[in-house]
Amino acid sequence: MRAGSGDAQTGAPGRELPLPLNVVVTDDDNRPIPDVEVRFTVIGQGGTISDPAIPSDHQGNAQIKWTLGTQPGAQTVRAVATSSSGPLRGSPLTFTAQAVRPGPARILLLQGPPETAQNGIPFDRHPVVAVLDSDNQPVTQVDVTVSLASGGGTLDGTTTASTDAAGRATYGNLAIRGPTGPRTLRFGLADPALEIVSPAVQVGAGTATQLAGKEPLTYQGTVSSPVSPAPSVVVRDDAGNPVPGLAITFEADRDGSVSPSSVITNDLGVAQVSSWTLGRSAGAPYSLMARIQSGGGDPVTFSATPRAGAAGKLEIKVQPSPTVQNGAALGRQPVIQVTDELDNPADQSGVAILATLSAGPAGTLLHASATTNSSGLATFSGLSLTGLVGDYRLSFSAPSLAGVASDPISVAAGPPSRLALTASLSPDARSRVPLSPQPSIQLQDASGNLRRYGPLHESL
Repeated sequence: MRAGSGDAQTGAPGRELPLPLNVVVTDDDNRPIPDVEVRFTVIGQGGTISDPAIPSDHQGNAQIKWTLGTQPGAQTVRAVATSSSGPLRGSPLTFTAQAVRPGPARILLLQGPPETAQNGIPFDRHPVVAVLDSDNQPVTQVDVTVSLASGGGTLDGTTTASTDAAGRATYGNLAIRGPTGPRTLRFGLADPALEIVSPAVQVGAGTATQLAGKEPLTYQGTVSSPVSPAPSVVVRDDAGNPVPGLAITFEADRDGSVSPSSVITNDLGVAQVSSWTLGRSAGAPYSLMARIQSGGGDPVTFSATPRAGAAGKLEIKVQPSPTVQNGAALGRQPVIQVTDELDNPADQSGVAILATLSAGPAGTLLHASATTNSSGLATFSGLSLTGLVGDYRLSFSAPSLAGVASDPISVAAGPPSRLALTASLSPDARSRVPLSPQPSIQLQDASGNLRRYGPLHESL
């Protein structure tokens, strides 16, 4: 027996050799002998054969197919045939083959990346590529690297994967980080140089990590009025992309109010309230806090210091003295403040404040006007009341402003300034006879108010 064909072939591990193993059985005259059983045996890890034993045909041929083992290197199959007198001459025969891994010839994209993805968030569909040889058979244990082919940014995750037994490489944790917009991925081998580019992936904003207020962050406003412009914030991810569709909550302090208290970010990542209305207290700072409802990013605080509204009325900051002598200047001069309708001091200078008598017996005022300074305060100087003793009230007024009345002021008699005859003398008198009626003299101040003193000695 002799080897006909199939010896010394080269093939890919795990695949059938192109030529069958052929043993030819002949007699001594080289004439084919049929029906001789030839047994084939794989040596070691040399793969598998189609038949372990086969009889020779009418041409003396006994053929089998040989599939190589999965490991590269030399592999062997032994063929044995016997007759009634023992082994045939030439038996056993040895067939050898060399298992060599075939090189990659092409790369296919079996499953592309998702059509859309979020910045920095792993794909929800894992790309899969296949590497094939020239016979369109899978090539195993080949490293395939993926990178960004267009669009910029960075590709996170495990970017190199080895093909499995089916020639497939799967990428399980890829994520694109960078600005929003389309990206394509390139899957490639270094040797030989093979690559394939994926369809576009539209990258959108990722998880919100930044909350920033849009200018202005500090306002000067008016009490009980909304600030302008209305406060707004912008939400971005870690690549600076605006994040739409996110709920932002706004909270005003003290007696301020905000509307609405929750706003959804628009396509530019901006959330703006309709109004932030300050409270009633001028000069005291107010604040408005904005935060991402679901968390992420530091809160943003807006601040505002309200000024008083338009001047609307007068207020007595310092009441005049409750008592005073007739004709004397008040010991405590009144101080008048211009305020808005909410009693907040109005910084309005140059307002002329006039004091008049609104209640009391009868009298007059001197130095009865004062002018406001830059803080809206008017301080009277030398204001005095001359008139009959009794209780008086002062009224303070200014053009277009609501006036105000003082507390009661009690006027007492002033310093004595004259004598008054309260009982007339008789027109007739006799020498050395007492006058009848006797004269009656009264001590009075400049307004005729009775001035009470201790004993007085009078002389005629």
